[in-house]
Amino acid sequence: MSCTKAGARAMWRQLSSPLNRVFQKHVRQEDDLADQPKRLAALVAPICSQMLEQLNYPGAPQLEGEAVEVLLAYMYNRAVKIGVPLDTHISAKGFRLGYAEGLLAHPRHPVEVQGYVGLFTWLVVQYDDIVGQNNQMVEEALLFHERLFRGEPQPNYLLEGIAGLLREARDHFDTVLANMLQISVLKFLTSNLLERHSGFQHMSVTPAGQKFPDFYRDMSGMDQAYAVFYKEELSGDTRNYVHNRATCTGKPVMTVVAESWNDSVRGYMAMHTTNPRYKLTDLGIGEEHPLAPFEHRIGQLFEQMSRKAGFGQSIRDNKFYKARGKSCLSFESTSFSTVWRLQLCEMLRHGIDILSRVDLAASPGAPPELPRRLTLP
Repeated sequence: MSCTKAGARAMWRQLSSPLNRVFQKHVRQEDDLADQPKRLAALVAPICSQMLEQLNYPGAPQLEGEAVEVLLAYMYNRAVKIGVPLDTHISAKGFRLGYAEGLLAHPRHPVEVQGYVGLFTWLVVQYDDIVGQNNQMVEEALLFHERLFRGEPQPNYLLEGIAGLLREARDHFDTVLANMLQISVLKFLTSNLLERHSGFQHMSVTPAGQKFPDFYRDMSGMDQAYAVFYKEELSGDTRNYVHNRATCTGKPVMTVVAESWNDSVRGYMAMHTTNPRYKLTDLGIGEEHPLAPFEHRIGQLFEQMSRKAGFGQSIRDNKFYKARGKSCLSFESTSFSTVWRLQLCEMLRHGIDILSRVDLAASPGAPPELPRRLTLP
């Protein structure tokens, strides 16, 4: 076994052992955790804190005002063209999450790539919430793939926006990576429909299906949509992001790889520690969102968009996204579900996903004092 493999396995054992001990100890009570929010928080908090500490998470990055304004303007202008309103609860939340995703997790990329990531996130989280969580717009979503492959327009702005961004993937990424992204997104969209299928809802999960959780996680996780992919290095191709940046900065190639990876991981983690959706403040590891100083600009653009093309009036009157004479898309729900998953933090996410279903504020009494093994700046 190589030193690299041995070191990786040793590091993973060090990382996973304490987590496994905690989960094994409480596995029999797992079904009761949703009804015991304080106990759940007390169990999950040290796990999450230890994960962040062992990953050497330095805290949310500081953002430059110019970069914030440039990306915000780019995403706003493209959002207007896509046509999905911003002045709804679900859309506004999705836009903010996508905006943070593009800027925090991809700080060294061109604004066009940051915007692509942000816009895709903005649209897909709405699809996830509406189709996957609320069982709405299912008939239109069932025909998405067929219309896409036939080159036919989608029946509403949301689906057409997703289709347009899928077709745009090759404008920003290597052909093979673009293919991986497109396949991953299509699998994710299908997984939402599978969850609505009566046969799937009534299917029994048995010990015989040991690989089923992995199969479904791969299908629904959209992990490859943002995978780091340097296959060019294996073939000797130096015409890629890493080599271009190394040439421009004078840094060694592996230094650029390390910096890019660390920036991306830090941004993904910050997207969770700063987002109220994940309730990490209840665990003592939440952070102030680095975009908070710019919130007024986002609000101004939302108001500006609501006055364009009669968006605000049509939404207030009908409470539906309209496209081509049809009312297709309800946005009544205010729930908001996770889309982008970082495989590195899968065990962390497991605890967060459980916690995100529980409203600690709704439970009697104040949240418990939680152990804090990591102090974030």
